Amino acid sequence: MHHIPRVDINADIGSTTCEGLKESGHDMMPDSDFHTQQNKGWIMKKSKGIAIAVATLATAGTVASPALADETAVTPEEQAGQAVAQAQEAVGQAVEANGGSEAVAKAQQNVSDAQAALDQAKSDQQTKQDAADQAQTNADQAQTNVEQKTQDVQQAIDDDPTVKQTRSDLSQAQESLDQAKTNLETAQNEAKKTADNVAKAQNAADNAQQILKDAQTAKDNAQSVKDKAQAKADANDKAALKEAEAQAKHELDVKQAASKNADENAQNAQSKADDAKRLYDDAVAIAGDANDPAKIQQAQQAAQAADQAAAEARTAAAAAQADAASKADKAKTAKEQASEANQKLEAAQTKADKAKTANEKAQKALQQAQADKTTSDQQLAKAQQQADQAQQALQKADQKLAAAQTAAGTADSERQAAQAAYDAAVKAANDAKAAADDAARKQAQGAAGFFDDKGADYAYAILTDSNVSQYLEYTHLGAKGDATSLENMVKALDMIDKCNELRASVGLDPVLVSDADMAMAMVNANWATSLGSNVYHNNQYGQANENLAFNYNDPYNGWWDHEKAIYDAAVASGKYPGLEHMSASEVYSTYPDLYFNWDTMEGIGHYLNITVPENKTVGMAVSNNKEGGMWDPVWSQEFTTYTMHKDTPAVTVAEYRAKLTAYIEKINTAQKTYEDALKAVERAQARLDKANTAKTQADAAKAQAATDQANAKTTADTATAALTAAQADVSDKAGRLATATDTALQASQQFDAATNTLNAAKADYTAKQQAYKQAQQAADTAKQTQEQAQTELTEAENQRQRAHMRVDVLTNAQATLATAKADYTAKQQAADEAKLQAEQAKKAMEQARTAYDQAKAASAQAEQDEQALRQAVAELSAKTQALVDAQDDYDTKVRALTDAKTAQNEAEARVQAAQAAKEQADQQLMAAQNAYDQAVKAAADTETVQAARAALAEAQQQAAQAQQALAAAQSALDEAKQATKAAQTAYDKAVKGLTEAQAKLEQDNKKKQEAAELVKKEEASRKDSQTAVLAASRTADRQMASTGVDASLVTLALFAFGTAGVGLREVSRRRETVTARHSGR
Repeated sequence: MHHIPRVDINADIGSTTCEGLKESGHDMMPDSDFHTQQNKGWIMKKSKGIAIAVATLATAGTVASPALADETAVTPEEQAGQAVAQAQEAVGQAVEANGGSEAVAKAQQNVSDAQAALDQAKSDQQTKQDAADQAQTNADQAQTNVEQKTQDVQQAIDDDPTVKQTRSDLSQAQESLDQAKTNLETAQNEAKKTADNVAKAQNAADNAQQILKDAQTAKDNAQSVKDKAQAKADANDKAALKEAEAQAKHELDVKQAASKNADENAQNAQSKADDAKRLYDDAVAIAGDANDPAKIQQAQQAAQAADQAAAEARTAAAAAQADAASKADKAKTAKEQASEANQKLEAAQTKADKAKTANEKAQKALQQAQADKTTSDQQLAKAQQQADQAQQALQKADQKLAAAQTAAGTADSERQAAQAAYDAAVKAANDAKAAADDAARKQAQGAAGFFDDKGADYAYAILTDSNVSQYLEYTHLGAKGDATSLENMVKALDMIDKCNELRASVGLDPVLVSDADMAMAMVNANWATSLGSNVYHNNQYGQANENLAFNYNDPYNGWWDHEKAIYDAAVASGKYPGLEHMSASEVYSTYPDLYFNWDTMEGIGHYLNITVPENKTVGMAVSNNKEGGMWDPVWSQEFTTYTMHKDTPAVTVAEYRAKLTAYIEKINTAQKTYEDALKAVERAQARLDKANTAKTQADAAKAQAATDQANAKTTADTATAALTAAQADVSDKAGRLATATDTALQASQQFDAATNTLNAAKADYTAKQQAYKQAQQAADTAKQTQEQAQTELTEAENQRQRAHMRVDVLTNAQATLATAKADYTAKQQAADEAKLQAEQAKKAMEQARTAYDQAKAASAQAEQDEQALRQAVAELSAKTQALVDAQDDYDTKVRALTDAKTAQNEAEARVQAAQAAKEQADQQLMAAQNAYDQAVKAAADTETVQAARAALAEAQQQAAQAQQALAAAQSALDEAKQATKAAQTAYDKAVKGLTEAQAKLEQDNKKKQEAAELVKKEEASRKDSQTAVLAASRTADRQMASTGVDASLVTLALFAFGTAGVGLREVSRRRETVTARHSGR
């Protein structure tokens, strides 16, 4: 598919226009009305992204006669509508030629008419949409301008020196008030804390007082218990009780011994009675052997042996009895000595116990005195420390007061210096602002300001005078993205540098930079950016050779790289003889398809413009103001072969860049000087604010230091009085400690003496008790030996008696029996009496035991009473110490309460001072606010503010007009949308009618003809139509011969459109294309 110029539409990339040369009075199509109409028509289609092929081809047909296009003066929309109508008519004729019914033809005509009306409505809607968008942009810009002017008014007021000063004063007053509020809040919080501390201290003191009362009660109770125990202990004569216990023990021992002896006597007597009974029984038994000589002799011999044994036993018993008696006497003596030692021991123990009690009491009294002295010393040390600290605090408070007074003077001097510096900075800023405003005005004009500054009047007129340049409505001087912005000027110079580098690569001299050329390039770049509708050369500067590029970051990619490759290939191909020696005009005349090929949409025009040797000056611009949408950025390059007399002298790129850089630097420097001056004002303001704050704080610190000094003086006086009282208490406690020390020493000495006596008594008692035990053990052993000897003696005597009794019985039985019986009777009576005596002795022993138990119990009770007294004394001592501790704790809590109340009073004083300072700050803020309000009111009448308000009023009026224009444009757009909607409805209805007519025709044809006959007739009808179309195309070829367009192809395309129905397709295009125009010379 061949592409015609600039008909390719796609919303995401740019488009290209191609314009040719003016040579020998012949203008290329871009200079004709055809080009303008063709361009606008396709811009209308751009928003839909699709194009009707037949409309494209029909429009292309108008190339045949540019003059005819000039005469008809129809719009591109009407041309497209006529082409569609013609195509639909051809379709209708073709259908009729094939035997189509009139109903289908009429329906097709309705569709065609509706399509044309719909296209016209959509085109009109797009035009109205563009107008509404522009009106919205204008309204937004106007509103932004109003907002800016409003800010300018406020800024003009804010920049007034008096307003600045009073605002600074107001800010300082506010800060002072805020600080005063903070100080008051802090003081109130501290006062609340001190009040809480007083409550806590009072509660602690009350608790300590209750504990003290409880401790006193406990001590009194312990004293009562101790007194009772003392009375009981004093009522006991412990020594007498011990003596009575010892005497009762001695009596018990005597009775026990007597009872034991009586038991032994009773046992011996009974034993003798028993022996006598056995003798009598034996006598009775042997009485039958009486008068037997042999037995008598035998009995006599046994009696002699028994006498001998009894004598020996008697001797041994006597010796044992003497030894036992001796040892018993020794044991008795040892026992008496042990008893005496025990009595001495008990007396020493009693004396030692009393000495111990007295010593413990004295030692506790000493400990208490020492503790009291230690506490007193600690309190003295604490009082001394508090007094020292209070004196140090007073000294520091005096120093702080002196320093605060000095600081207040220094702060006042600094505030005065800061005020003078601020006034000087404000004056310097006002001077710098005038220079900066002038620089800002020039900067806002962009390139126009630059041209005006250097005296380039003609270049300035190109940008500002509508008598010199057309289309200035598309140029927004100095706006961001506009070709006249200084930023884009620098970018354009970069591309001119590259242009000279490219020219140098093919042996050409560099071109100079012209102010006029630069201005022309800016105007045309801005014009070509406008919404894509101006994507062609406007030819308003006929003397310039112009290159345009759309949607290129580097235009030389197309202008040079791509086109030079085409040029070099053409030279190398040999198909273009002499090409390398031809000028651009000669190439255009000789090889027009090479200069620009409408089929391939490619050429070498831009490359030739860049390489024209005669080009002396150049101007270049880039516009990316976003109005062009997909066309951004747009590059414009203007070459001229001579310097216009109205222009300033052309210079090298380096010289031009140096001047532009110097100009930008001058503008930036002026602004920076003003900004630096404002910063200096801010610094001076900050210094003044800081000085004012420091002055306020110094005054507050001075007042606070005076209050602190007075409080420190009161605290020091209180601490000194407390120190004097503590010193007196230490003296009293020292005297008490000395007395307690002497008493404790005497008690300790007496206790040591009593302990030594006790230890000696214990040692003597132990020794004598041991001697008694040993003597008693020896006596017991001797007694056992004596008893054994006595037993043996008794047995020997019994044997002797039995032996003699046997002799007597054998010799005189009757008399012996009588004697044995009498002896038995007498010994039995003696045993009974001994038994009675033993029972009486035992009873006496039990009575002695009872007396001893009673004496022992009395002595034990006395010991218990003594132990109870000791426990009562210990408890009293503990309670007394607890009372002392409670008293100390109470005294501490009372002092803490006093300190807390003092702190509370001081805090309340600070609250009152802070409240007064806050009230003063309130008044100062009110005065500062009034001064600021008056300053603002006065500033409103100044010339600067009045001018700013006038500008604001003008901006508001413009904004109101822009809003009215927007409302009108929106209303027109709404009407266009309604029209489009109605056209769409009509078109849908027409399409529906055509569908129904075709369906009915098909049904009718089926009824009337067989399928084969219908195909045959349609084929014949198609051939007839082709013949008619070819005949018509021959006539069209003759009329369009000058355009080089094959009209028969166009007609065949129309026929294809008619047979296919209303066919739509999206026309693709090249990503980025460029245009070139070469001026006639």
